[in-house]
Amino acid sequence: MSRENRDDAENNSNQPSRTARLRGWLVGVANSVSVTNVVLAAALVFSVGTVAYSVSTDAQGEQYTELYVLNASESGQPDASTYPDELVVGEPTRLLAGVENHEGTAQAYTLVVQLQRVDAGTDSESEPTVVESQRVARINRSLDSGEQWQIPHRVVPDERVSGERVRLTYLLYRGDAPQQPTVENAYRTTYIWVSVADE
Repeated sequence: MSRENRDDAENNSNQPSRTARLRGWLVGVANSVSVTNVVLAAALVFSVGTVAYSVSTDAQGEQYTELYVLNASESGQPDASTYPDELVVGEPTRLLAGVENHEGTAQAYTLVVQLQRVDAGTDSESEPTVVESQRVARINRSLDSGEQWQIPHRVVPDERVSGERVRLTYLLYRGDAPQQPTVENAYRTTYIWVSVADE
């Protein structure tokens, strides 16, 4: 055998044949397809688990009670876009409080409405100090799960709470309210800042 033929034979024996290269490529593709299939299967299992969890959570639902205040507008329709910012001693202002039971069971509630004149020196980060308060209403009612209760009421301030920093406060309790209802011991609270002018 000539030297050139020997060199070509050695070179050919060191290089894989076309069949071997094709076989290697197919094995690589098969391995990457297997990895892709595993990743897709894991993503599918994760998606099914997420959907199952969200469906079971929705079935149980989040348990809460909603408390809100609406302005009883002149048209008679409740209005959440405007609230009174000034009340006058002795003059009634009509408002509407709302309670919605999303607790999953029937609940007994007590709603306490107060006008609270607060200390103007209290810093904004802590609960304001109530200097004087006037009870506006105290109402009890039981609600079934999913039931809504709208409470029309009148707010008629007296001279004890006149001033610039007055908080019209709604305190909601499950069951009975304590003797001294406060923002700290209420189950739910909401309020509107108003000023109360003398007559």
